[in-house]
Amino acid sequence: MDGTKGENGANGTISLIPLINKEDIRKKARSKRERYSYLKEKVEKLIPWLYQQIEDKCRFGEITVRSRDFAKEIGLENKSDSALYSGLRFTLFFEGLTLGMVNNGNENFFKIRKVESQDGFPPSILKTLDNLELDGWQIKRNYDYMYFNHSLREDRNGTYILESEGNIFFDRRSLTEEQALEFVKYMSSKYLRAPDFIYLTPINVVLTDRYLANCIRHCDFDVNKIGREFRIVKSDEGFTVISIYGKECSIGEFEMDSLIKGCSTYGIMSCFDRALLEEKIPERVDILKKVIPEIEKKLNTKNVVMIDGKKLVVVNNIGTFNLSLADGTLHKIYTIDGENGEDISKYKYICVGPVGGRQNSIIYNGARYDIDRTTGVILSKMNMLLQEKYPDARTRDQIMT
Repeated sequence: MDGTKGENGANGTISLIPLINKEDIRKKARSKRERYSYLKEKVEKLIPWLYQQIEDKCRFGEITVRSRDFAKEIGLENKSDSALYSGLRFTLFFEGLTLGMVNNGNENFFKIRKVESQDGFPPSILKTLDNLELDGWQIKRNYDYMYFNHSLREDRNGTYILESEGNIFFDRRSLTEEQALEFVKYMSSKYLRAPDFIYLTPINVVLTDRYLANCIRHCDFDVNKIGREFRIVKSDEGFTVISIYGKECSIGEFEMDSLIKGCSTYGIMSCFDRALLEEKIPERVDILKKVIPEIEKKLNTKNVVMIDGKKLVVVNNIGTFNLSLADGTLHKIYTIDGENGEDISKYKYICVGPVGGRQNSIIYNGARYDIDRTTGVILSKMNMLLQEKYPDARTRDQIMT
């Protein structure tokens, strides 16, 4: 040995250099939630302001801002509009807002509105949720004066706790990792059907004062008879809604999805509204029996009006018409010849134009009586037919044909 180093090492032995798996040098894929976490922090302060602009200053529920103005406000002037749009679209969705981008030929604009039940991401984006960090995930909705915030919290042994707060909330329950991801995808999608475990989880609804104040302008929902708190459970044929006063009704899968994903309580309200409309028929009959003779005398008309079960029948020079005492809908009755020459009655729905403002009281024998919206509609349409004075050409054409 001359003391020189061997060509394969310091002492002539071969060094074992650790080999690296090519998978280890690939950049680890980050979920969109991780990628856009910086963006959430920047827009968080803007969320209340955006909601306020939509609710207070926008007639159609959508606001428009210049993309560059938005970028400047959140300190991201260096981001392109397309990159900003992608990040904001994803981030704002989970805050209850949806964002679109339009161009007028010179510059880009962001259109922002509240998320509705039919909104959601396409399958291409849903695939990116597979590597989502589930712990701490949350989704918010704020629509029509109703609010919820569903969230996931890691528990133990690979399970997650589904927690809710707001006016629409699930019972607290534990989910497997697979179920938690299914829930995230369902809440984020346009078309995915809910997994069975979601439908089997009871959900609770508490109607707010502002919601009720807005609602009673369009329906006869009686909070004093039905209540404002509901619990919804899965049933054999759909979902049973039970009010705090023990009233029950049923809704379908579409109404349930609209409630869970978009804060829409229309299914609940219309269901109880229909039941209440039927309940109030005897009350309406009593009122009509009192006021019809007085109205006929005042109008001095030869046209005839009579109560027949659950409908009000009006006969004038044009024909015979039925007014539903349940909901005030109007149908014209006409006859056709049957196969054996017999007369067969048919009904044609009449869409009536504005017949005056909502009546909430009537005066009879010097006393004022409160009436609901439907009774007011019935009286207005009855007067229209008795006087044969129609609010617009479209209504008149339907009546005449």
